[in-house]
Amino acid sequence: GGSNWQITGAGAGELESLKVRGSLSVYELILNRLHYQNGGLIIGAGGGKLASATGSAGSETITIEDPVGGGAMPFAVGMIVLVQDFDLNRTSIVKKIVRQVASISAPDIVLTTTAGWTTAKDAGTLAAGDEMVAIGDTTGTYDSSLYMSAVDTDNPFLRIYDGVTTYGKWDTTDKTTIKVQI
Repeated sequence: GGSNWQITGAGAGELESLKVRGSLSVYELILNRLHYQNGGLIIGAGGGKLASATGSAGSETITIEDPVGGGAMPFAVGMIVLVQDFDLNRTSIVKKIVRQVASISAPDIVLTTTAGWTTAKDAGTLAAGDEMVAIGDTTGTYDSSLYMSAVDTDNPFLRIYDGVTTYGKWDTTDKTTIKVQI
């Protein structure tokens, strides 16, 4: 232990600052998560990786991985969330599920169906390991997101959304929420 640093016997460490002059190997770097992307990237007001998912389609209870054990809750009630995964060649959807956060009782998040999406449209089921991102919010609080793609129609682009209060306002059926597209 120390006043501005600490290394535990279990190998966890905390430092005020760190300078590395040589190489640094990192197996996972968490800065609100840094990833390579093969395809599209969504930056939303919340997101995370599912640790577990139970229940039936349209009425699931999930928990999100908390790698640092800080009890962070990456979602809020009313958020519209998306899980989407394509095959390696981006020729077919492996999984696509859209839900709305109905309630939160940490660490559990209860999901329900949302306007503009039915469980009949689901491809796959929610499972541990899925990555979920908020694409909008029914309350209008977290209704903005960024979508960048190198593979979708008219690629490459960066699309900025604002006012996404239903799934239809995000899937380009209603283009009024696209504020800028580069």
